[in-house]
Amino acid sequence: MSNLNALYDAHIARLKKSGAALTEYACPDCQQPIETLAPPNGQQFSSMVTCPHREKQHFKVVHDDGRVECFVPFITCRPRTGGGA
Repeated sequence: MSNLNALYDAHIARLKKSGAALTEYACPDCQQPIETLAPPNGQQFSSMVTCPHREKQHFKVVHDDGRVECFVPFITCRPRTGGGA
């Protein structure tokens, strides 16, 4: 088990012990289940997260009805043009 996975498990255990509302979604990379805090009615949470299973990043939007939308970011690098250090 990776350190990230252990931290995730401990965080989820604390949330469950406190009675927090959770929702579950599948990681867009590995399809493994991820539990996350559910927002209060009328709100949504959005954040960049790292999958605790394979440590790949994705952006998630958690809706108050339990839906979770995920987007996998990508970066396009362009070569620098011109001079300079």
